[in-house]
Amino acid sequence: MFYKPLYIFFLLLISTFIHAQNTSITGTASDAAGKIIRLKTWSDQISYRDTTLTISQIDSSGQFKLQFNLTATIPAWLSIGLSKAELYLEPGHAYQINFHPVKRPSNYPNFNPYLLPQNLDFTLTDSDSSGLNALIGKADSLLNDFLQKNLNPINPKRNKSNVEPFLEDLSNRFQSINNKFFTEYIQYNAVTIREIFGLMGKAEIARKYIRNSPVLYNHPAYMNFFNDFFQEYLLSQSQNISLSDLNYTINNLQSLPALMDSLGKDSLLQNETLREFVLLKNIRSLYQSDNFNKKAVLKILTDIENTSKFPEHRLVARNLIFELQRFETGQPAPDFRLNDIKNKTFSLDDFRGKYVYLSFYTSWCRPCTEELDTLQKIAAKINDSICLVTISEDNSMEILSDFLKKKTWDWTFLFDDTQGELPEKYGINSFPLYILIDPEGNFLQFPAPAPGEKLEKTFNQILSKSR
Repeated sequence: MFYKPLYIFFLLLISTFIHAQNTSITGTASDAAGKIIRLKTWSDQISYRDTTLTISQIDSSGQFKLQFNLTATIPAWLSIGLSKAELYLEPGHAYQINFHPVKRPSNYPNFNPYLLPQNLDFTLTDSDSSGLNALIGKADSLLNDFLQKNLNPINPKRNKSNVEPFLEDLSNRFQSINNKFFTEYIQYNAVTIREIFGLMGKAEIARKYIRNSPVLYNHPAYMNFFNDFFQEYLLSQSQNISLSDLNYTINNLQSLPALMDSLGKDSLLQNETLREFVLLKNIRSLYQSDNFNKKAVLKILTDIENTSKFPEHRLVARNLIFELQRFETGQPAPDFRLNDIKNKTFSLDDFRGKYVYLSFYTSWCRPCTEELDTLQKIAAKINDSICLVTISEDNSMEILSDFLKKKTWDWTFLFDDTQGELPEKYGINSFPLYILIDPEGNFLQFPAPAPGEKLEKTFNQILSKSR
């Protein structure tokens, strides 16, 4: 429902000054009985770090209920494993949702469709034509249809003459709707379309929608527009901010005040709130650029987290610090407590002092099992300085046990019973995944080479260093 190419994402900002209203979702997911369902949203729309609002278990009949407090309208998603259903939630509403059955291939009886990063089909059974989800669904359908008909990927020339009549018709269709969130949704998507077709230049957009306008942190359409407008702004778009100034204030001075003063040379960034938020938007590009010291960029972020006048900016800075470093070499790998087929519990700490080659797989993933056959050949050539640990994401311990009876793999196999929580911690969106962890429990390589990708050479390099 969060339609592309306008990249709709979202933010929930909890304020102690706004009264929270009880909101609920009840529903049916008939083929997900017994699984955990999570309600999630983004913590902010710069870092895209997600946050869980509430959790429940789908009962044996496929029924579930989620209750939570909301202070503002948000887009959110219901997550079952790695699959999700996207919808918009308004404070104080009671939603009823019916998930459609998920297709399962007949030749893979152990296949778990909820381990695929897919959008689940569903019906809001209590939805009416004036509800926010129905309104945005209609608007998205019209917007997508217009873009598909008028944006030719082969011919870069775009038919501008159709844009204003379409946008006028779009506005007229919904002119009777008295919903501020939806009105802004239409407004900022219209601005984006005008920019795409060249009907509004950067200067006009800045004058009408940015220079003297508040930052709408909580609105996904505004934030989509903001992120597009200021993409790579500091490194390539601004004519008043030089790379040498950025280099000096970040790498040499490592000073947030000096950097903010330098950014103030841009006439569009005179407003302190906007200036700091544009800096946060561009931090990821600065961090990934070879021109800037990563530690210096992180110091700038830490200073924003600790000293910014704006709570929204402190939150974004904190989330960026987490996301930028999350899987980098030297960062701690998430711990786990999982059982093997003999019901013995293992944690990552149990392997402390040794290198760990951690792999995630499913028995119905053919590339997974083929790579593990290759890993068995390599395992015979390494010593106990490297531990092999493979985590099964199958539906049950019985499936893992039966599968291992058919194999001669002789290293540690564990069953993941966290129902998507552990794969989420490790950022998994496909299988297999391989990770190297050092003897202190920190990431060494993420992702690591697969067994068929010269893994033996990598192991030999590790062993030579540890001698």
